[in-house]
Amino acid sequence: MAASRLILDRKGFIDYWVDYMKTHTDAEWSRQQNVLINSVLKTVKQPSAKEYMERKKKC
Repeated sequence: MAASRLILDRKGFIDYWVDYMKTHTDAEWSRQQNVLINSVLKTVKQPSAKEYMERKKKC
């Protein structure tokens, strides 16, 4: 991807988020971020398939 296209994509992304912040309350945005962050943390804490099978063999 050309550098000029990356700059336009970044600018578009920034414009989108500025508009979003102006049209949504802090409480709404915070609640949505909480769901996202908790989802990521839950996924990170899950063991890999290999780790799961190794633990299962020990039981």
